Amino acid sequence: MTRLRRDDGNDDARLRLGSAATAVSALLLGPAGLLQLAAAAIRWAPCLAPSGSATPAAASSSDPCAAAADHLRDYVWVSTPFEPIPGAVVLVGIASLLLAGFWATWAVNLRRHRMLLVLCAVTAATWLFSAGTQLLAAFSGGALGVVDDRSGLAGL
Repeated sequence: MTRLRRDDGNDDARLRLGSAATAVSALLLGPAGLLQLAAAAIRWAPCLAPSGSATPAAASSSDPCAAAADHLRDYVWVSTPFEPIPGAVVLVGIASLLLAGFWATWAVNLRRHRMLLVLCAVTAATWLFSAGTQLLAAFSGGALGVVDDRSGLAGL
């Protein structure tokens, strides 16, 4: 059990986290990290090949590593312009759902501490929004769920 104590010494301000919350957090956070690692491996695989160039500036337009490094392929916050990477965007979308669950678990466990509850709830909502846009963009080939700087969500 983890205990955090505020500086004023108030015993009611103690933060107690049960072993169930810790276990659920680990079951959500571990796979989320592995899925993000797998998504990154898919995105950056062309750069691991011996012919790949390490920097986009030194690469020619036909260099697959330069294509992987292009911001068109960013998938954590899907925004225009966007080029979906098959498989990677789905994996990171599922990882974002798991992270939303992780933060929601903490929000439930910290409900007696208003400031921490709000922080965890906002973080969970942000990851949930991110997961929604990622999965919409992945399954629509980039036609839906892409945040457009000018007009909000494209295709919604």
